[in-house]
Amino acid sequence: MIASPTSLQVRFLTRNCRLVDRLQTNYYLDVLGVIGDKSDAEHILHRPERDPNAALFIDASLFPEYEDEAGPNYTRVVVIGAVGREDRLPLTATVDAIASALGAEPRPRPGSRDHVVFSPGRGGTGKSTWSLETARCASFEEKVILVELDIRGSLRCFLDAPPQQEGVYELLRSPDFNSADLADFVYVKDELHALLGPAERRDDASRSLNPTNVLRLLEVLRRRYDRIFFDLPANMAFAGTLWPHCQSTIMVIDAEDPSLHWAKATTSLLEETGARDKCHVVVNFAHSPGEDAAKAELTVGLPVLGAVSGDLACREIQHQHRFIVDDKRSRVGEQIRNIWKEIKALPAALPVAA
Repeated sequence: MIASPTSLQVRFLTRNCRLVDRLQTNYYLDVLGVIGDKSDAEHILHRPERDPNAALFIDASLFPEYEDEAGPNYTRVVVIGAVGREDRLPLTATVDAIASALGAEPRPRPGSRDHVVFSPGRGGTGKSTWSLETARCASFEEKVILVELDIRGSLRCFLDAPPQQEGVYELLRSPDFNSADLADFVYVKDELHALLGPAERRDDASRSLNPTNVLRLLEVLRRRYDRIFFDLPANMAFAGTLWPHCQSTIMVIDAEDPSLHWAKATTSLLEETGARDKCHVVVNFAHSPGEDAAKAELTVGLPVLGAVSGDLACREIQHQHRFIVDDKRSRVGEQIRNIWKEIKALPAALPVAA
């Protein structure tokens, strides 16, 4: 039996209790104390004893005068938010970056609670936007990764990722991506992890982004993330292979599409693969949300979780490469947050192919 890593003891000079909780939940880490008061910090920093297994975390935005005084009594000191210090972590550093700097080992994850697939469809329905925004909602509570399998690269554009950022295409081309370091391929923005599609069109993309490789990748990601989101390409055969292995499928349809032929074809394929009961519909660009939702449910034959209208603030937010659900001005953001609650409350369907 393999022994668990020794828990790292850490004292925190911060008022961000949520950060401390997430570190303790996801990493082998014992909290010696959380100090948000300067008088208490003064006592702790100058205590004579030294613990060989203790580290110190300092939020320099609260305790700027202590970042260079802590040294001797701690084996490691990690500082965030130090002004003008490139050797320090920024105030916006992720939980994973802070844990790495502290030297804390990750706790094993019990396996993903859910794998959410955004079904292929006609271009322009808002599928990629929905996959991004709901993944962002989930990232507030869980460790989440969004995998862009649609080679059009919409998510790379939305997240404003640099062209040199490697992603799922490069990872799947690795000789053995099962043992590859995901950190080299994962783009992180505000706690949301993403494996992005290629920065430019690749003639051989379909050979790497094939269902067999993606199913292997799913097993790797399940051990590291609580919830996995897939933004699928417009390839029905691809989707038909992946659906049975996942637990939820969301179909995003355009309320202004008069025929919905592609949606009906998708429903038929879901039936053939045994995944129909796991699929729900979201209606985008609705003019009359109640009527549009009822019409979609009747036409497609799948339950509708909700309908979303549009607003000008939504486009402005996207142009600024910000998350719609983070902006309290946006009516669309509020609607997406509400529908995400509906998705999260769905009973977890077991994969057809375990």
